[in-house]
Amino acid sequence: MPTIKGLVRDLNTKKPIAGAFVSFNGYTARTDGQGNFTLTIPAKSYNLRATAQNYTGHSSILAISVDGQVIIDMIPTVKML
Repeated sequence: MPTIKGLVRDLNTKKPIAGAFVSFNGYTARTDGQGNFTLTIPAKSYNLRATAQNYTGHSSILAISVDGQVIIDMIPTVKML
């Protein structure tokens, strides 16, 4: 089974997002303090989705056949005053 290792970060500042949830067709992980995550999944295509408080969700279609790393840049939400 392939392993996906990745990083979730702020699109603008490129700073890592700790505590973001990454889900991959029923498989889930949470980012560590440095924004890193690891998922072990069956080999085929999936829809990878990351969510974090104060950020717009992000989705990508991935074809997974070998171990690899993914970087997810998330867009901060704009708060109205």
